[in-house]
Amino acid sequence: MNLSQWIDQIGDHNPQLFRELKGRFTPRYLTIATVISLMGQSLIFLIIKTSLPPDDIYQGFRNRYCLGSLPNESSDNVCLPQLGHLMINWQLWWLDIFITLSIIGLICLLTVGVYLLIADLAQEESRGTLNFIRLSPQSARGIFIGKLLGVPSLIYWGALLGIPFHLLAGFNAHIPFSLIMGFYGVVIASCIFFFNGALLWGLISPKLGTLQAFIISGVCLLFLSVMTGITLHAHYNEGTPFDWFTLFYPGIVLPYLVQGTFMSPQTVNYLPVKNLHDLQWYGLGIWQNTAFGIAFVIANFALWSYSLTQGMKRRFRNPSGTLLSKKQSYLLSACFIVLSLGFVLQTTDNHRLYENMQMLQAQMAVFMVILIAALSPHRHTLQDWTRYRHQNSKTQESLLKDLLLAEKSPSLLAIVVNFGMMLVYLLPAIFRFPLAPYREATIGGFILGGSVLLIYALVSQWVLLQKTSKRAIWATASVASLMIFPLIAFSFFSFTPHRMPQVWLLTFLPMVAVEKVGSLSLFLSLFGQWTIIVLGGILMRQQLKKMGQSESQGLLKKG
Repeated sequence: MNLSQWIDQIGDHNPQLFRELKGRFTPRYLTIATVISLMGQSLIFLIIKTSLPPDDIYQGFRNRYCLGSLPNESSDNVCLPQLGHLMINWQLWWLDIFITLSIIGLICLLTVGVYLLIADLAQEESRGTLNFIRLSPQSARGIFIGKLLGVPSLIYWGALLGIPFHLLAGFNAHIPFSLIMGFYGVVIASCIFFFNGALLWGLISPKLGTLQAFIISGVCLLFLSVMTGITLHAHYNEGTPFDWFTLFYPGIVLPYLVQGTFMSPQTVNYLPVKNLHDLQWYGLGIWQNTAFGIAFVIANFALWSYSLTQGMKRRFRNPSGTLLSKKQSYLLSACFIVLSLGFVLQTTDNHRLYENMQMLQAQMAVFMVILIAALSPHRHTLQDWTRYRHQNSKTQESLLKDLLLAEKSPSLLAIVVNFGMMLVYLLPAIFRFPLAPYREATIGGFILGGSVLLIYALVSQWVLLQKTSKRAIWATASVASLMIFPLIAFSFFSFTPHRMPQVWLLTFLPMVAVEKVGSLSLFLSLFGQWTIIVLGGILMRQQLKKMGQSESQGLLKKG
């Protein structure tokens, strides 16, 4: 069966995948991808080969791969001949090749794949074919699978060509085959996560063009590069909530493979497994067991990939709708707080635990801002909802149900419920763990932070209600300004939490200053925030009511 017949068979099962492969799996593109892959592997092999010492080197020269040692010196790695050849640690040499191929391969795979997917959706939008795909009888799931498998297909081809050499290096490094397969599973899971994220981003803003593909793939490259440097040598497990981010780096499991060679950490001198073993989740050393550790990383990728998929389905079929339903947001918030709190509780020192709670508040703020963007409906959606409410008189109970669950209703109450769920889950940990000197400050900080986030939600929804064009951009800019500009101003004027703690109560990180102010300042800050929230809610309710009346009158006049 030739290549064309194989692609035709794929078209019978997934037309979108057929469409993507037909334009990419041509002899020319396949040849270019093959040459790049083989040249890259050869270059890595030659570079690492040059690090081997030559056979004619003088005795006593030290090299990473030499196995000799002098009797009167404690240092190893001395180059000594044996039967006319130097004693070389070939296992270590092959391990270096394996790790280099793994890191470079996953960085190229993820970065280039993210770029291609976002750029492809931007091109579809510019050609006007994205709406045509939406109207096709294919399921959204089939279209996404076709995009995920088809758009980066040449990258997959180059990766497949590298597997034989990669396996050869792994076997010669004495890495168990099961661990290599586990690493491949993590890489596949990370591809699904990153590429789903790229598709969702491309669906959210397809009109921004290919420039956003460069920006997002650059951010992806920066994240992978930083995490590679941290994982290779530094102590990346600090016992903080930020340790969770390391699970989004597929190379996090490479220390297990290094450990599987049974070479000493001093010999390998990178990817220490101890850092991974020290990582805890609710005090459990899950990563001390290799199988559990790899499974947890894959499960983390799978959970958030599924969440991204739900947003993709909604955005694909309804570009003007919200990314999440209110029911989905409640489940997502529950998953977030359960996962993130587990990494907070890695210490029993009360001061460090309080600092971890401050970091958790920062994570919650970012998560809630993303949730605000995903739940806040636009003007036309709210017009439909208000007209329906105005034409059909309902009880207060049905209004409450609408605000909690309905697709087109304002998001403010749903944001309150999401934050309230997380706070209720946090309270037992706050009272159960040794936070005695900081317990009241922790609770007060979370309550103040929630009030500030509620103001952000009000501002975002208010901007989305306006008649201006590009409301989403203005709403994003408004919330970003409220979050970032105060911090910049405080830094410029040296308003640190120690010198001017009162002003920090107005930011999304009030916990850094709560313990430094009195009860009166806390009360006044909370009173001022809720005054803004209540007045803003009243003004928004009046505007929605006015919109509903005017829309209904307009329809009656047309009738």
